[in-house]
Amino acid sequence: MPRSSRTLRPLHPVGLCLAACVLFSTAAFAQTHPPAPPQPQTPAPPREHPLTVGTPTPNPFSDAMKDPVLVAEFGILFNKLHDQLHYPAPRTESHLIAVLPDSTNAYAALPNYGATVRQTLTIFRQELQQSDALRKWWTSGNLAIAGPKAEDALDKFSKLCDFLGDEAVLSGRIDVQHVDDTHFLFLAEIRKPGLDAFLRQSLAALSGNAKPWARIFTPAELSDAKEGLKVPASEKQLLILVRPDYAAAALDLATLRALNDRLNSPNRSFGSSPFGQRIANAYAGGATMVSAVDLHTLLSQAATLGTASNQQSFQRSGFADLQYAVWRHATEGGRPVGEGELDFAGPRTSVAAWLAKPAPLGSLDFASPKSIFAFSIRLASLSQIFDDVQALAPPENAKTFGAVTGGAKALNLSVKDDLLNLLGPELTIVLDDYSANDAAWKVIWQVQDATHLQKTLATLFALAHLQPTHGETAGVAYSSVRIPSQKPTDIAYTFADGYLLVAPKPELLADAVHLHGSPDSLAKSKPYLASLAPGESADASALLYEDAASLMSRQMRLFAPEYATLLNPPARDPVPAVMRVYAEPSTIREVNTTAGLDLSSSLMIAAIAIPNLLRSKIAGNEASAVGRVRSINSAQITYSSSYPDRGFARDLASLGSISANAKESSPQHAGLLDQSLANPTCTAGKWCVESGYQFQIATVCLSQMCVDYRSVATPVDANTGTRSFCSTSDGVIHAKTGPPVTTVPTVRECHSWPPLH
Repeated sequence: MPRSSRTLRPLHPVGLCLAACVLFSTAAFAQTHPPAPPQPQTPAPPREHPLTVGTPTPNPFSDAMKDPVLVAEFGILFNKLHDQLHYPAPRTESHLIAVLPDSTNAYAALPNYGATVRQTLTIFRQELQQSDALRKWWTSGNLAIAGPKAEDALDKFSKLCDFLGDEAVLSGRIDVQHVDDTHFLFLAEIRKPGLDAFLRQSLAALSGNAKPWARIFTPAELSDAKEGLKVPASEKQLLILVRPDYAAAALDLATLRALNDRLNSPNRSFGSSPFGQRIANAYAGGATMVSAVDLHTLLSQAATLGTASNQQSFQRSGFADLQYAVWRHATEGGRPVGEGELDFAGPRTSVAAWLAKPAPLGSLDFASPKSIFAFSIRLASLSQIFDDVQALAPPENAKTFGAVTGGAKALNLSVKDDLLNLLGPELTIVLDDYSANDAAWKVIWQVQDATHLQKTLATLFALAHLQPTHGETAGVAYSSVRIPSQKPTDIAYTFADGYLLVAPKPELLADAVHLHGSPDSLAKSKPYLASLAPGESADASALLYEDAASLMSRQMRLFAPEYATLLNPPARDPVPAVMRVYAEPSTIREVNTTAGLDLSSSLMIAAIAIPNLLRSKIAGNEASAVGRVRSINSAQITYSSSYPDRGFARDLASLGSISANAKESSPQHAGLLDQSLANPTCTAGKWCVESGYQFQIATVCLSQMCVDYRSVATPVDANTGTRSFCSTSDGVIHAKTGPPVTTVPTVRECHSWPPLH
């Protein structure tokens, strides 16, 4: 029996990445480096048909996810990582900013994770000793080779980190106009001697007889080194400088030499530059990760690129005033907080000013705390946005705007007065649930004058020849409009408390109206309120809310239902992912308090596994489809022998039975195929669905005698298969990669598809 995994808890994103490095990259290596198959001692027997189906390489991780014991063991491992891992402390300053090149316009800093990596390996190895199931999986098959390699790589990484300081920085000088002049530099302080010898020994062991992927220099060796001939980027070596105080790496000697000269000089001015000071400010209060880009410099470089018209449009957009983009990750109040910011040189204008200043998001009171997705945004004046779009549009679009305005006048309407000025600044889109054929969604838009807007809608519906119907459900009056299309769609709407609500069903409108003002709405739920960072206001300019656990669970049930049982919901309340945006006069700031994908441990594992699970499912569906086409070929041969006056069967129903228990056969129901594929409803022109594929037969007949046939198997949709298969009376199966086909190919078309190998 598996050990109890207790309640699965969210894992720090770095811990998740480290655990994934040990488990999943190893499984991927094992999948892509399978051992050579044993050579047969005797010739293989001939195949009955010249048909083969490629068998996908086994994936150790996908196989593990089918074992509930291993899934539970993974959960225990992740819980221990959650409880025991220690992460680097936040830093309130950086010693490396001052020594960076003055030309730096891109910056990224990470803490030293060496101790965390070593602790991850220790916990994992302890689990291997305590868990028979985990140890057997890790030491079996391809993982027996790939596993130790992954452990050794992480062990070497942690030892490398022991030589380095608390922070590593990757800086860059990006040149938009001259890509060849773009250079990057890695820099870290050294905390103890011996890095030179460690790197040289490790490099020799990794390279073997091949050309080393890196070249190591002392300051003296760097001074004597000569720049070689230009080589392709793919053949360049990483150049590493090891000094007593710093370690640095670059792809060219000039960058490395310039840094070495700078480190030897007391003149270090980048830290006092505006960009250097902006980076330093990001550390205030403590930060674990920081990145920044000098957008002003990059935009100045790009100012001469493109056509004059495009340059003018960009200048008028308001984004030409961007100064910096800065992102930081920190821990505040014991919780991880990610914060991004766009800085402008002055007050935001034009398109950059479309996002309105923070205010209460009253529309969230219409949403349920069980919603799986919500997006809210507050926009500036819609009339002003309309004017900005018209001003920024190229001249050739002037007729379009003229037609809109002229059409409105013909209806005795004003685009601004009768529509745009009636809509308020706040818009929210909510997704409560979805399935393959249906979705429960709501659109909630603040309105300034509901009565006037209703009159405008009535005029527009009359113009479109749409006749709204009216009704009431659960005490809420609503109107409904059927939108004509190949599959007509009903849209219901109502007005409530200063908002226009739109949904596909009246019941959803009633639920939303009853939630508004109640203590049970999303805006008043504990998980939502708990997502606020310490000292952060609930007022916002935009908001993205996502119940990632529910989204992933629904995705699994939709695309891979046989694996949905792996996603047992956690016992605790779900922790949503919430991102808030605050638009200030000269900045746009984003804050989130979600530690990566804040899911239960089994959900994290399943999320990583989904692509492999779907590929495995698709491969199984395709193999089954080929087997079914082969069965149809065999059944057609038998049918033509049994009923020579008819030739081949005209449809699948003729090859099947009249009922599941039928014992008698006839030309109409020959009983040669089981009813899962060939039931009585599978008549000519009808698709029959089985295992993610749909099947059909078409024939070539002369009077009552059918002299040839075509059978086709095509995926139900892109999630059930990527190839279609066809065959004719010659018995050869052909395959075609692409979207599902909608008709049975002709004999010539089928033969033009590549034969299956």
